[in-house]
Amino acid sequence: AGKLLSECFANMLDQNTEQALTFEDVEEAMTRMGWCRERGNEQRDTDQSNATLVNILPSTVNVQIPFNRLAEPIEEALFARGTASSDFDDHDQPLHLLMYSALLHLPQDIRALCVSRLIFTGGISNTPGLKTRLMQELEVLITKRGWDAVKNYGSAQGKRGKHFERNGEKKEMPFDMESNSVKFAEEPK
Repeated sequence: AGKLLSECFANMLDQNTEQALTFEDVEEAMTRMGWCRERGNEQRDTDQSNATLVNILPSTVNVQIPFNRLAEPIEEALFARGTASSDFDDHDQPLHLLMYSALLHLPQDIRALCVSRLIFTGGISNTPGLKTRLMQELEVLITKRGWDAVKNYGSAQGKRGKHFERNGEKKEMPFDMESNSVKFAEEPK
C-alpha cells in the first residue's frame, strides 16, 4: 500500500512541476503534507481547499498544489476511488475491504472485541485522518452487508419469498434467507 501511495503522490507532484523529483522528495512531501478526507467529504472548508501551498518541499523544487488535492493520492491508492469492484481480486482490494474480510473470517463471538482493538502500523498509519476514515468505511460496510460472508445470492435472490411450490401446493420455505436460519417442522401431535 505504501509503494502504491508513493507512486500516486509522485504522479500528482509530477503534474505540478517541470523538475524531476527524487523518491526522497516525494516521501518528504507525502509525510509532511498528505492527509485523508473523512467519508463523504469531498472538500474541507472552502478557505482551506482553495489555499495554495508554495514550497511544500524543503529542497529548491517549487511545487504549488491546492490543499484538497493532497488527499487525492490516498483516496486513489488506499480506497481505490474510481475503480470498479469487479477489478479487484481476493487479495488486491482497498484497505477497508481487506479489514472487513479479515474480521469476517474471525469467529463470531470475538469480532466485536477485535474491531474495538484494531491497531494501525507502518509509515502511512500516521497520515492525518486515515484511522478515522478506515473506521468510518468499516462501519458502513458492516451496516450495509452485516456479517454475511455471501456477497450475492444470485438466482436465489428471487426465491426469497415465504412460500415455494412443491407438487402444485404451496409450502413454507425450510430456510429463512433473511435470518440465515433453518426452520424445523413441528412434529405432528
